[in-house]
Amino acid sequence: MATENTANEAKSAPDYIIANNPHAAIVCGPVHPESIDDKRDLTIATSSRTEVIYGKNGNKIEHIQGYSAETCGHTIDGEQKGAVAKAILAENGDICLTAESGDIRLKAKNLYVEIIGEDNKGNIVMQSNGQVNISAGDDVKISGGDICINSANSINLSTKFQVRVVGKFTTMKPNNLFGNLAFGSWKNVIAAVTDSCK
Repeated sequence: MATENTANEAKSAPDYIIANNPHAAIVCGPVHPESIDDKRDLTIATSSRTEVIYGKNGNKIEHIQGYSAETCGHTIDGEQKGAVAKAILAENGDICLTAESGDIRLKAKNLYVEIIGEDNKGNIVMQSNGQVNISAGDDVKISGGDICINSANSINLSTKFQVRVVGKFTTMKPNNLFGNLAFGSWKNVIAAVTDSCK
């Protein structure tokens, strides 16, 4: 591990070429002309233009020209509950996954998402410019302090069996919700629900 002294020495040390052939190059220090300080500690480059760059600021950058794959957990007991095969930890900052020209797929036995925002204000925000489809082989359960469903157009409830409502209807602006339902005044129902969601 580099100490503070060795780090200071590295700032003025000349580059050191470990390998440089038609297949790959491994260079310690800057790779550009002396007039340019590219602030590199180590560069690994291949003939396919794939690069791994370690910077003096502690950053690591990878440029993979093609497909990148990583497999792990080969020796882990598959029956062991909670066994970790891969962990990505960020002490500070965000973790970003971006695939603007493709899809992001998650596949597992179960998916657990835990939000731990400060002052119990951790949020889950999902946005889509198309459809949002949720299907389950069993129940779909939603619980919360207040639940708001807001639609710019229509709300459809369809079932082969019964629709059960447990609770009471309360007066909502601009009119009583039950009265709006009884007389088919859906415009006022939507307006009342919309106001309650603001």
